[in-house]
Amino acid sequence: MNILYAEDNVACGSAIADLLDMLGYSVRWCDSGRSLYAALLARTPADVLLLDLELGDEDGVDLVARARAAGVAVPPIVVFSARSQDRVERAAASLRAVGVLRKPSTSAQMIDALERAVA
Repeated sequence: MNILYAEDNVACGSAIADLLDMLGYSVRWCDSGRSLYAALLARTPADVLLLDLELGDEDGVDLVARARAAGVAVPPIVVFSARSQDRVERAAASLRAVGVLRKPSTSAQMIDALERAVA
């Protein structure tokens, strides 16, 4: 499975990308909204987008909306956030996300959400 992963926190991003890589997934980690948008425009192969909602330089919901408005086919989204439950649920609905993961999550929860996203 090809995972496009957007996370601006370097410690979290590196740890999750390394974990997913060790588990056999192909991961493209984008450490900013700008790099995620570029990856989406370049049509980076991805079966799922694991998306943090707060990307430092841009809000994940706004970024996905902008990409879709530009005609980019955004892969199925799993929201991965520490925001309040209410905010995450509103964002997930706006994004038409197929899954939600709260930070912190176990590796088993993450794998389950990612596998369900592509099923």
